[in-house]
Amino acid sequence: MQKGASCPRCQHTFAVKFRDHRGISRQPLLLKCSHTFCESCLLKLAREGKKGITCPTCKDVTDLPQGETGVRRLPSHYFLSGYLICSQKALLEHELSRMAPAGMASVNKKAAVAEATGRVCSECRLNRATCKCVKCDCVMCGLCFDKVRGCGSQCRQVHSLSNTLKQHQAAQITDEDDCPFEDMSPLCKLHGKPIEYFCDDDDTAICSRCVIMGDHKEHSITSMEEKNKVLLGDMEPALQFASQVVKKLVKADKILSQSVPSVKSETSRVIDSIRAHFQSLHAALQVREAELIEEVFTVYQDGVAPLVQMKAEMLNEKRKLDLSIKAAQRIMNNNNEMILNAKDILDSLNRAKDLMCVLSSSDPGSESGIRFEGGDSLFKSFKNYGSVKGEVPKRVMFHTLNDAPEEVLNDDTDTASVVSCSSLTSGTDVTSVTDTGEDVIIEDEQDILVEDEDGNKKSTYVLKPVPGREKMTGHCENVLVTHIRSPCQFYVQRCALNAKLVKMSKALKTWCKGLATEKDIPTDVKKGDFVLCQYSGDKQWYRARVLSVMTTTETNQKKVVTKKHVEVLYFDFGNHEVVTMDKLKNMEARFMKHPEFLMECALHDIEPAEKDGVWSLESASTMQTMIANKPMLMNVIREVGNVLQVDLHKPSIDNILDDRPISLRDSLVFLELARFVTSSERISKSGSTTVRGRDFMKPEPRQRGETFEALVTYSGVPSSFCVQPIGDEAEYLSALMNEMATTYSDGTDLYTVFCPQVDMICVVQSMTDQLWYRARVIDLPGGKQVDVQYVDFGNIECVPYQRIKKILDGHLKLPPLAVQCELSDVEPADPDGSWVADGLEWWTDLTTFQSFQVKILEVQVDAVEVVLYRILDDSPDNLSVNYQLVANGYAKSTGVGSTVLGPSKNPAAEAPKKIFTYRASRQDKQQASSDIAASYMTTSPVKGDFQWGNPPSRSYTPGTTTPVTSKPTTPAITPTKTPPPQNTNRNNMNVNAAAAQAQAAATAVAATQKQGEAESHAVNIKVNISAYESPANFHIQLEETREREGIMRLLQRQFQTSEPAHRIWKVNDFCAARYSKDNLWYRAKVCQMLDTDEIKVYLVDFGLVDTLTSADLRVLDVKMRAPNCCAIQCHLADIVSAGCADPLQWSATACEFMAEMVKNKTLYIKKEGDMENERRSLPIDLLVEEIVAETALEPCRTSVNSLIKSMKEKGLAIPCRRKKQESGDSLTSSEASEVKADEPYVECEVLHYSRHPVPETSHLTVIPTYVDFNGIMYCQCLDDETDLMTMTDDIQTMYVESSPQRVRWQIGQACVSYFKTDDLWFRARVVELNDDKINVQYCDYGNSELQSVDLVRLPEARFVEKPQLCLECVLHGVIPVSEDGTWPMTVLDYIHSMIVNHQCQIEIMKAEEGSSVEVRLKLPDGSDLGKTLIQIGAATPPDDLAREYETSRKISDVIQKRYPYKQPCLAPVGEYFPVVVTHMELPNIVWFQHVAQEPRDIDDEVVKRVEQVNSDLAALLKMSPELAQAETMGKSFIKVPAPGQMCSAQFSYDGCWYRGLVIDRDEDTQLALVVFVDYGNVEYVHLDRLRVLTASARGLAGQGVRSYLHGLQPVGGPRQIWCKNSMVLNLQLIGNQPLVACIKALEPLSVELYKKSCDDFDTEHLELAYQQLIESGLAQIDPSLAEESELFDLAVTASLKEAEIGADVIIEEDTELKEDERVTE
Repeated sequence: MQKGASCPRCQHTFAVKFRDHRGISRQPLLLKCSHTFCESCLLKLAREGKKGITCPTCKDVTDLPQGETGVRRLPSHYFLSGYLICSQKALLEHELSRMAPAGMASVNKKAAVAEATGRVCSECRLNRATCKCVKCDCVMCGLCFDKVRGCGSQCRQVHSLSNTLKQHQAAQITDEDDCPFEDMSPLCKLHGKPIEYFCDDDDTAICSRCVIMGDHKEHSITSMEEKNKVLLGDMEPALQFASQVVKKLVKADKILSQSVPSVKSETSRVIDSIRAHFQSLHAALQVREAELIEEVFTVYQDGVAPLVQMKAEMLNEKRKLDLSIKAAQRIMNNNNEMILNAKDILDSLNRAKDLMCVLSSSDPGSESGIRFEGGDSLFKSFKNYGSVKGEVPKRVMFHTLNDAPEEVLNDDTDTASVVSCSSLTSGTDVTSVTDTGEDVIIEDEQDILVEDEDGNKKSTYVLKPVPGREKMTGHCENVLVTHIRSPCQFYVQRCALNAKLVKMSKALKTWCKGLATEKDIPTDVKKGDFVLCQYSGDKQWYRARVLSVMTTTETNQKKVVTKKHVEVLYFDFGNHEVVTMDKLKNMEARFMKHPEFLMECALHDIEPAEKDGVWSLESASTMQTMIANKPMLMNVIREVGNVLQVDLHKPSIDNILDDRPISLRDSLVFLELARFVTSSERISKSGSTTVRGRDFMKPEPRQRGETFEALVTYSGVPSSFCVQPIGDEAEYLSALMNEMATTYSDGTDLYTVFCPQVDMICVVQSMTDQLWYRARVIDLPGGKQVDVQYVDFGNIECVPYQRIKKILDGHLKLPPLAVQCELSDVEPADPDGSWVADGLEWWTDLTTFQSFQVKILEVQVDAVEVVLYRILDDSPDNLSVNYQLVANGYAKSTGVGSTVLGPSKNPAAEAPKKIFTYRASRQDKQQASSDIAASYMTTSPVKGDFQWGNPPSRSYTPGTTTPVTSKPTTPAITPTKTPPPQNTNRNNMNVNAAAAQAQAAATAVAATQKQGEAESHAVNIKVNISAYESPANFHIQLEETREREGIMRLLQRQFQTSEPAHRIWKVNDFCAARYSKDNLWYRAKVCQMLDTDEIKVYLVDFGLVDTLTSADLRVLDVKMRAPNCCAIQCHLADIVSAGCADPLQWSATACEFMAEMVKNKTLYIKKEGDMENERRSLPIDLLVEEIVAETALEPCRTSVNSLIKSMKEKGLAIPCRRKKQESGDSLTSSEASEVKADEPYVECEVLHYSRHPVPETSHLTVIPTYVDFNGIMYCQCLDDETDLMTMTDDIQTMYVESSPQRVRWQIGQACVSYFKTDDLWFRARVVELNDDKINVQYCDYGNSELQSVDLVRLPEARFVEKPQLCLECVLHGVIPVSEDGTWPMTVLDYIHSMIVNHQCQIEIMKAEEGSSVEVRLKLPDGSDLGKTLIQIGAATPPDDLAREYETSRKISDVIQKRYPYKQPCLAPVGEYFPVVVTHMELPNIVWFQHVAQEPRDIDDEVVKRVEQVNSDLAALLKMSPELAQAETMGKSFIKVPAPGQMCSAQFSYDGCWYRGLVIDRDEDTQLALVVFVDYGNVEYVHLDRLRVLTASARGLAGQGVRSYLHGLQPVGGPRQIWCKNSMVLNLQLIGNQPLVACIKALEPLSVELYKKSCDDFDTEHLELAYQQLIESGLAQIDPSLAEESELFDLAVTASLKEAEIGADVIIEEDTELKEDERVTE
């Protein structure tokens, strides 16, 4: 027997009752020879011996008459089984004893520690005492004495009972308080007085009373002070000696700790041998016991066999006699009946005289019978059986320091407890520390012995290969980095193997330091040998491999000494060093059982940032600093040349002091120590990686109508600014900032953030005042810069990452104080929606760090709409800033919030307008700043100024200011009358709005110019020319356009590191383009497709034209299309070039003159007409501001001159007459005239818009525009964007100047309607008719509006021919949770806010002409809208299996037409075999897989079939590693494979690769519907997760068997539909559990599944596995198949047997006579 209760043949540990997944049991069984082996090994031996088992130990044969099946009838080793059970029970009880109720374990542990230290709190008796009262004689813990609260205030729990006790102070207890010599003035034991003197005669300390009247009277007395002076001279050498003794005791403790495991290992071997020996004795006794019992049964059978035969004969005679009696009685009762065999009946009755029918008992006697006779000699011998010899050798001896041997004293090398195998000799190597732990005893293995040149035998070893699971692509686990050479070469250890490494290291060190001898030191080694080596860094022993051997010669005292130095690699840690031969020991076989614990890794797809391609020392040291010797989560991306390409991540913990990065690769790239090799890898940008583990406390929500006093800390713009409430929070913030300044200004790197993440909260040192503020990371612009927003002030700043620190929990207690606000009921006066420069200057001077009274009118999601009241000391009422902004002309009013002068005073109607101005002087600003600095230490962090440039200049610097954007017009949240205009602006980026902006500016200039040139300097609306070609074609921009600045900044951030878009561009498509002259990104429009890959684009914000490739274009985000174009195309009005009638042709001289006139000049515009539709150009005159030099009579002044006039005077241009409008004044869309009542009706054909055609592809990118009351979502496809834009422009051209029409409108009729909010015309249909109103639905957007008949027009046929460009969608697989089945308004509001005007993805699940398409919709964040509604309880899935039915149909079609895999080995019809169900398509269609089993039948065909099944399952298991390499080694498909094609696919649930069969495909989305043929699972797989199946994998039959459940159908018949409850219940009944199958039919394959109650299943007592499904009324068995069911046959047989028992005797007689053919009718 071997130790550990293991089988001597296979070395596996014995087990009781348990079988593994292959059905193999390790139960200990006894052979006839009393040797014990496991059941698995005996089954293998039985197959070899057929009818017997030959013992591997003694070669004795144990007969097995029944062959292999008789193995399980062998007796179990009772003693060993009981020993195993008792061991498991003892282990369980031990674990349970360690468990305690919640809180008790920690309390008991704390109390035990306190008791052990001897200092227990006198109050709670649980905690360790940490302080003592100076005046009281008691010690207490900190919780019981003092509890710190607030800002240093203390609450004394114990000492708060009286005023006197409150004055007591606590003193800290130190380790010196436990010193027995601390109290140098103890009391005298006799008199209780303090010790003051020392008696030299008695050599003892005494008190003053002892000197006067005690036993020490007249003795030699010395004071304690003098005595101490005498002893001080002797104390110093004694102190040094005692210190040396303490060091030796520490070393002795380590040696003893290492010696104890050695003794333990020796005793363990002896105990194991004793146990093995007695287990053999128990086995021999059990075998003898079994033989004796078998002998008893043999004797018993010999004695009982005659009685059994006698009983059988007696019963036979009884049966014959009963028949004769019945026949005789029948004859006697029927005298008239003719009897032919009466004589035979009489003879049978007469034979009864000779039958033996009476039994009598006989006395067997006391000596007869079976009995057992045993002896008592064996019991007597057991009393003294065996003995233990020898004793534990003494390995160490204790000596005093003076008596210790010299060689022991000289050995002062103290071994470090745990040090890493690191070698810092190489430049960039960095190695972490690895712990070692407890001992382990490893089984000895047989060495491979070879002879060297000297004939000595030495051992060679081969390391076991590293398991391959951790090298699989996508595998993630925690690892410990042990050695770093560079980011592309470092070594890791798996944390899962740490326990094995610790045990092996402990055993290795124990052997090297205690058991190894000088013979174990090698005399010679060569390259590649495995050795044990002592590392110079910590003097510990580790496994190593010899890298090289170096020989050196030294001359010592005229002797030449040759020394060998060996370079070794510690292959469990990764570092190497050069050592001498005496530091090596021969490798032991038991230390080679484990493979190397090391894996070589490299960070995937990065390279050094330097151009020379060499990793710097800083990169390796920074990597080590970020890892911090802590476990990291390793994600394996691929394996190249046995090196794992990985990324290291921080495990899921929430510790602010943990420096480990979210992604080590991204961190190194962010720090510019590395760069990505391929362009596909980029550092995480804004919005892609967020960290929301910790956050600030949520502030209390502001309420509508609330009024409070606040300070404007960030002025921004009136539509976006921040205020800070004045109150206690501000005072607390001041104290908090002082605390942060103390914490973070010490210069340490304790709180450094190496890799900031978007949305991370932090503390930032401002660039302006060098003070610390609380902030949040909002973007990562690159270049080691971080954009942060100060949460207590609201402004944004770009700072280096070194200025960011981790924020402590104590700094999170205060919620962010900055309140995001916007002025209510005001909007910019300019039509473009931006704030003019003068207005912003007035606003900034008025509000910056000024206090206001704030009144909240509305509460939005991300801001509050407020009214600011200026607090004036000389006025009883406060002034409304909203009103002042409107009164000064900088804004226009949109509500009552901006029409009130103050809280209690309204302006008089007749009072003249007054321009309210507030210009703070420099002294005012300084005073305000100093006042704020007194309370906050500083003002809020302020950003520096910057300058914007125009293309193609290079002055643009992204990320240097806070973005300022105007408030856009957003649609209503509720799905009622939502305007379509936002989408029109998004698609069209309408030039009309920009032109209107220019017209407004020109009008202002014209009005100002009438006042004369003397006042021309007051004009403050300026423009500049952004693109110039000729006087007939140039583009202007408003000089102060903040919106353009924000657009440019967002474009650079979004597309600076983006990848090319895989899109086929078309003319009129809008995009983002990279301008070739400055490589900056601009909004653009495709204007021409050239023959090659080149595309001509038009930059809509600047008017420039450039020729680019598709690689320089990107898809423009929806939000970036909403703002109007910033450039307006213009031409000089009413002039043509001199000598040419064509207004588009201008001479070179005229073009140069205009360019010189406008160069570096201040320009103003004057509108000369409306936008010309043909040229899409605005006719204007440019007013050029020139400086008139000073003369003797006039001062220097400025003059504004007309450019058109100047060109006429120079003779470069001549006037021309514009075409007059044919019908006089045009009718604008906003001022349409009314239809006259007497006008005749217009006769017209009633036209209707057709629905949007069903898209050819099932996956689309859409922008929802509206959600109606029925839950229908109206979505615009991005592919229809160009058509919608073109048609919208054509409609505006056609109807903007149209006149009203009198039409007899009909329901559903197509029309064109005006939408007031956008001042645009759109296609619509009539949905309802009122008296003078028409309810129209905008068919391209979905929303409806009640419109006046004057604003509805008949459409042209070309507009109706185009189907509606809005796809009507409903959610698939969800229904509303409501009583009437309709969607509640709150849910519709939620859906509307989540999807409208957001880019979403839809998958069409069901589409029928004339109805809404059913879709699955993914939100912009990737989540499924239907699942989201189900999760929040707003929707529920319908109770149908339509999708499952459709998938099952597709699988049936492909399998019936072409199934490329081989068919698995199946049993014949009617035979039973074990299976497990792996997948369920429908309640009556399942996929099952065979279960490995041992052959139970002697039939060769059955055995052959079972062996084939087992072989196929083993081959499938062996195939898994090969399939796992498919991602990196397999061949990829060029396109999505066709249905019926074999493949290897990655299953999304576990990321593993399996064999598959393509069922369906979608080439547009590159998705394939794949069924995994070995299991039956089905899912859509993308092309990049598909691989060509290897030839070796194709040869194995598909192990998943698709079958119907025989006769199972829905209640009501096969035409009914299964419900979801039946699917769920049946899956619970038969899914993933052992079952028994019986094939009932082959075409199609149908089976019955039964419950498997035991290993040896009885086919006569089986129960259907889905019987509960039938009983619950969710399914039924086909009545036509009921008679064929085997269970039905069994029931009929049982009924017939019951009928036979109760039948009349006459019937039995007739049956018998008929069988004998003796009676005829």
